[in-house]
Amino acid sequence: MSGRLWRWTATTAYWLALVPLLLFFSVLQPVDALPEAWATGRVALTLAVVVLVAAAVSWRWRRVHLALVAVCLLAGGFLYLRTQALWLEAPGPQDLRVLERTREMLRSPGAWDRSEERECPDDAASLTLYCAVRRASYEVTGGFRHRQPALQVIRRKIGELRPEADYAHRLAGFNADPEVGARELDRLLAAAIEEVRERIGSD
Repeated sequence: MSGRLWRWTATTAYWLALVPLLLFFSVLQPVDALPEAWATGRVALTLAVVVLVAAAVSWRWRRVHLALVAVCLLAGGFLYLRTQALWLEAPGPQDLRVLERTREMLRSPGAWDRSEERECPDDAASLTLYCAVRRASYEVTGGFRHRQPALQVIRRKIGELRPEADYAHRLAGFNADPEVGARELDRLLAAAIEEVRERIGSD
């Protein structure tokens, strides 16, 4: 194999491996961590274009390129740990209020929607667990993030309470699980509230 062909093959392999990594860590993870109002397809597309163009332009200056790629992947890796609840963002007093408000909402007779629905109409009379947390978050903080600490604590508690369950989406799956009743739902929220209280108190 000639030197030119070898360089072309190595460069092609490098970019074929790099582009998916950049899209996953430097685009999908930041978008997943954004507030709901910002986590749009347009933002994801814009971020993808910026990241890929920066990587391509910096290619002629290899040290700059490698530094840029390293920063993108490290930052994305950090966000991945956060979004997958492997390295939790510390909950604060607002998260406690969100969880307490969620529990209040779902204690009312007829307030709990047992479906797997993750679309949350503003005028819904009954709410799924996910939609109740979302509404409580808007009431308490004025916004909502899919990976905010209150939700991450609930996700982890679901894993602890139902370790044998293989839910595609933890909140939706737990919410619609026929083996889960109102008592189990309240137990879940009580456990999440207690953990956040303990963590706030120990900080």
